[in-house]
Amino acid sequence: MPSKRGSRERYLYLRFTGGQQTIFNLDYFSFGKDESTAIGELTKNSFLIFPNPSPDGIFYLDKTYKWDVFDMSGKCAAHGMGKVLNLSDFGTGVYLFRSDANRQKLIVP
Repeated sequence: MPSKRGSRERYLYLRFTGGQQTIFNLDYFSFGKDESTAIGELTKNSFLIFPNPSPDGIFYLDKTYKWDVFDMSGKCAAHGMGKVLNLSDFGTGVYLFRSDANRQKLIVP
């Protein structure tokens, strides 16, 4: 279980219909005011990767990228080029996606 009594860490607990529980350490997230007012205001370096988390380990990109996927130890777990990342053979966990100028955390439940 997460922090002991008196710890300064903050956690968010989510329990889903199927009984699965997910715990998020809120100290790893930053919250702030969203200054954008429309989708059209996204920066030219922004990208879309979905769904995240992916229920089956397959992620889709908004356009073709040359990409790398790293595990949490920093080891390159996969690389390729395209609009689809198939991580279905990977174990449950969090992976880091990197393309030319983009980085994103991927979650495989």
